[in-house]
Amino acid sequence: MTKMDVLRLSTNFAHMVQSLPQKPPSEFETARKAVVEHHLDGHYFCGDSCKWKTLTDDKRKQHTKHYRCKEKDNKLYIELLRRTARFITQEALKQIGYGMDTLCNESFNNVVAWIAPKYKVYSKSDSLKNRV
Repeated sequence: MTKMDVLRLSTNFAHMVQSLPQKPPSEFETARKAVVEHHLDGHYFCGDSCKWKTLTDDKRKQHTKHYRCKEKDNKLYIELLRRTARFITQEALKQIGYGMDTLCNESFNNVVAWIAPKYKVYSKSDSLKNRV
């Protein structure tokens, strides 16, 4: 396994997580299989966002993007399935597929932390008052 494998798998996982809120929980099973299968050039579990599915055969032959092969890299395939198994269980996907994000909340916390850092409190300043 190379660093590029890890980067591509994390990208595949992120795409899968982003697609979960639009799907019913019954389709989570198909979505979770796409993480490893897409990495090994198996695009049958990919959703509509997979650009590889929309390419024609001629375009696929011209494409220079390298995918791993399930037969040649069978040892890697088994290892990837083993390592990702706990992150793509039905229970784990239900926890992350609820459709909400904390981006606004985190942004607000960063602004407040910039004005009044959590790790610094001065007794005679407005730091504590700002934090409260």
